[in-house]
Amino acid sequence: MTVGEPPTEPVRGRKLRLLAVDDEPRILRLMNAVLAGSYDLATAGDGEEGLRLALSTRPDLILTDFNMPKMSGQELLRRLRQETSLDDVPVIVLTGHEDDQLRVDLLRNGAQDFLVKPFSVEELRVRIANLLRVKQARELLQDELQSRERDIGALVAEVAARRAALQAALEAAQVARDTAERASQAKTTFLALVSHELRTPLAVLRLTVDRLRVRTGAPPAAPGAPPAAPGAPGASGAGEVQRMEAALDRLKSIVDGVIDYTTIQSGRLDPRPENTDLGALVAVMRREFDPQIETKGLRLEIDVTEEARIVNVDPRMLRLILSNLISNAIKYTDRGVLHLSAQIKNGLVITVRDTGRGIDPLDAERIFEPFEHGERIENKSTPGVGLGLALVRDLVAALGGRVALSSEKGVGSTFTVTLPLP
Repeated sequence: MTVGEPPTEPVRGRKLRLLAVDDEPRILRLMNAVLAGSYDLATAGDGEEGLRLALSTRPDLILTDFNMPKMSGQELLRRLRQETSLDDVPVIVLTGHEDDQLRVDLLRNGAQDFLVKPFSVEELRVRIANLLRVKQARELLQDELQSRERDIGALVAEVAARRAALQAALEAAQVARDTAERASQAKTTFLALVSHELRTPLAVLRLTVDRLRVRTGAPPAAPGAPPAAPGAPGASGAGEVQRMEAALDRLKSIVDGVIDYTTIQSGRLDPRPENTDLGALVAVMRREFDPQIETKGLRLEIDVTEEARIVNVDPRMLRLILSNLISNAIKYTDRGVLHLSAQIKNGLVITVRDTGRGIDPLDAERIFEPFEHGERIENKSTPGVGLGLALVRDLVAALGGRVALSSEKGVGSTFTVTLPLP
């Protein structure tokens, strides 16, 4: 079992049950998107409702916000520890305060862990998995001791051995958690620093290229369209400027992708749904991608149903999702047709289908991870750093939706995004 993987429940043969208590609906939606697939998740909008659900369902772990109406997270924690049936249930407190004394008080009052908002989704998974693993080890030890009758000497020896094993497991879990936290924080900090530092030289390069274009009389390079190759007719100074501009556009798209990814990972993404003209949005994006599509000799078909033309979603997040899916389809399709459709069917259902290289079933999960590609890095010929589909997955999750992939090697791929609508 890897670090952060949800532990199983071999004794009772069921999904482990979690309870999330928070008065912010967007946090509960995020919890549902991130945890519902691995756990049986119940949610509550305030401390009083959370206490009632805890007493009636007896969850295996509880996540609670610190500041809530009706009953605060601290009061909820105190009430939970007064209930014998809930005394051994681990509690993770979510707080927006960087206060050392507050953390000490929470741990002293019975909390097992805490997270400071905004938090990393991966860190949340790891902390939950570690606490549940320790709880299962403790319950298994208790069950074993209660089910067997042994002489005192053998029992004492077994308890000592199990205690040592449990201590070793706790220490290993702590080391794994600390390592995961450091690695996650280092990665996010590095990406944020690099993307920030690249913005200034990119701006300088853009100004320089614009001045060179004016001097040489070169027309602006169409987005995605390759400039004239060296030695081709017209590939003099103007051609050189176009090649520089194309390379600059590619570098800027990479930096923008890294910035969007670090924004999501830092937890600062706040969906703001509004009535969005999906038909107009798709039309604008089509014009942006037309040069790339025409250059590769492809055809893009668009089918947006009448009822799906005006939808209540976050327009910027939807644009990023569509942009990455279309860009991915163009990138990995050498000939044929791209098809984008949108309809209302238990939510907004968007499908992007291509006739490209297809994806091996063994790689279907891997390609949604950051910095993963559809080809081995030593044989890589397709541009990109492997963040597009990771962005799509996290953006869809932040909107409370899901993304699915259907693909056949050598035939093509279909990505289906389903977003809930109010």
